[in-house]
Amino acid sequence: MHLAFLSYYSGKNNRGAETYVHELANHLVPSAASVTVFQSGPPRVGSNYHTRTLALSLPEFNRRVFSLLSPNLDVLIPANGRFQSLFAKFWSLHHRARIVISGQSGLGLDDRLNLWCFPDTFVGLTDFQCRWAKKTNPFAKVTHIPNGVNLEAFSARVSPLTLDLPRPVILYVAALESIKRQELLIRAVARTPASLLLVGRGSQFDKLNRLGHRLLPRRFQISAFSPSQMPAVYPAADLFAYPTSPFESFGISMLEAMACGLPVVAADDPIRREIVGGAGWFADPADTAGFARTLTAALTGQPAVSPRDRAAEFSWAASATAYEKLFASIRTV
Repeated sequence: MHLAFLSYYSGKNNRGAETYVHELANHLVPSAASVTVFQSGPPRVGSNYHTRTLALSLPEFNRRVFSLLSPNLDVLIPANGRFQSLFAKFWSLHHRARIVISGQSGLGLDDRLNLWCFPDTFVGLTDFQCRWAKKTNPFAKVTHIPNGVNLEAFSARVSPLTLDLPRPVILYVAALESIKRQELLIRAVARTPASLLLVGRGSQFDKLNRLGHRLLPRRFQISAFSPSQMPAVYPAADLFAYPTSPFESFGISMLEAMACGLPVVAADDPIRREIVGGAGWFADPADTAGFARTLTAALTGQPAVSPRDRAAEFSWAASATAYEKLFASIRTV
């Protein structure tokens, strides 16, 4: 089977969608005749799949990449939505390939457009997202395959990074964008005795850096690390927080944190509850006082379920096996 991923931001960003492409492509290599990732950045360390780098703008990337796809391609997986998904649909119809779109964009416009492009299958990351997808387009074929975590790389056995912050330390790993709601977390942590480490890059860096150092003097830091460094970051913290917006589709960093043994305090919405289960606590990040109380209690409490055991239910190996079965089924239709 010949597979291709279109992932413009791979090699440039190291966010959830890019992690999904990298890990899934790597795990599919042994069972596929070829796996190619078309991207705009350099190959990621540890990539076993073939990488084609197109250092272009996104519109130019989308115009150029379809001329490079093999006519023998079996399955095409566009990861960037909008015009890319539409062009992928037309290309797949012309070349009799199958198109699979994973709902990494969340419960919003991008995945609505993805669904109305009528991929051969839309992959929902949670049961909640699958129900949302069926309501959005009742005629689309939808299946549930969650994202995963690399359980070998992320473990409490990894030597932790040394942090220049007083303990206890609350960690949040996410792009520094408004959807991730780091500002709400800063205001809540300011009501606790803990330090806060934000890990990520994004447009909100300056705003968050000013607010964090003002409300959390000497106990706040924003940093960025390479993917190879991240397994040492999680064990350096005491608690993981995830106050994201309710329409975000998943949150791979929650799985990575739990795989390293960290309990989670997450936004109280159906998606986060489905992922974290009993391995953490839930609160409304918009309720600053209530969120702060939950963080404080979690710092000394024990979750009902071992975080590591919960993370083990979401391996990339299991996700890859589910995708292999999906690809085999849609090829025979």
